Amino acid sequence: MQRRRSTFRVIASVAVLAAVTAACGASDGGAKSPTTPVGPHDTQAEVRPDLMLVEPASAQAGALVTVTFPDERTRGVHFVLESRTGDGWNLEYHLVSDWGGDRHPTSRKADSTPFYIEDIGFSGGEPDVLLIPAEAPPGDYRVCTGNSRPNICAPIAVSSGN
Repeated sequence: MQRRRSTFRVIASVAVLAAVTAACGASDGGAKSPTTPVGPHDTQAEVRPDLMLVEPASAQAGALVTVTFPDERTRGVHFVLESRTGDGWNLEYHLVSDWGGDRHPTSRKADSTPFYIEDIGFSGGEPDVLLIPAEAPPGDYRVCTGNSRPNICAPIAVSSGN
């Protein structure tokens, strides 16, 4: 009888440990390492420099850039920075504009953590100011609207910052 209880405790302990390990992640003690999503934020977004212009077209990582819309289209405060990967694009960073005013633009690495932002829409010719992340590796990118319909993009080359 004692042996059965002992065996049952071992089996129960192993089952609980296996469930906790599966729920939390095996060898990393539950810490999940962020991963960059594969692919673009919006597969339908098009590079349209006639509708969206990023200035300067070449910027250092950590620099501020302005985004203007010649047709004064309605857009949100959410933008994305995507890197060129072969023939496609990969979401790298979420960018939040200065909202056309006195707020500070921000950026956040795109990873597996959900990204939430207020759905604020505005239009007009005022430029949106965006922050190119200081940790962005040099390369060819595109800046895209993140919550407009349709989402549009403009090219930008990023060089290493100071």
